[in-house]
Amino acid sequence: MVGLWVVLGTLALGLVVGAVLRARDGRIRAARPARGLPGASGGSGASGVSGGSGASSGSGLTGAGGSGASGGSGGSGTADLSGTPGVSGPVSGLPDPVADVLDPASAVTLVQISTTFCAPCRHARAVLSSLADKTDGLHHVELDVTNQPEVAQALGILRTPTTLALAADGSELLRLGGVPKGSTLLDALQPHLAPAV
Repeated sequence: MVGLWVVLGTLALGLVVGAVLRARDGRIRAARPARGLPGASGGSGASGVSGGSGASSGSGLTGAGGSGASGGSGGSGTADLSGTPGVSGPVSGLPDPVADVLDPASAVTLVQISTTFCAPCRHARAVLSSLADKTDGLHHVELDVTNQPEVAQALGILRTPTTLALAADGSELLRLGGVPKGSTLLDALQPHLAPAV
């Protein structure tokens, strides 16, 4: 009889945890203030991370399915982080792999942090790349951090997929965990995108 109660309790706990995770999936959060990053300053709504140019050389990143770190407004790419050294990027406080994929020609770069065996990451990639392809001033790139957990740690990311919306100067506009809802994300990004002409 005790075994039955243990099974029912475990099942109930699993259902509650599943419901909480499902409710948090795709939730958009304001950018977190950068903690302990050089050059970071607090601010309301944005992380205050700012600085230099959006690209540097020698990162070892390669683009696939798009132009990777550049290619004008709109578009999507995937970056391979294998063999990429360091986490102190040219954009103040950003890890090198993230700073290197910023698209200075786009108002917003969506940087999706993924891992190799993450099934929701594939769904997030489909939503984000489609959204970037249809929206001027929006660029999407996916970074696989399976072999570079220090990149996720430097960004304060605890789950994949997590997507960061970064301005061309590297400042974090917002972040979301899980698979995003395209229309909700586009509404949140609208103030940061260039107005249609």
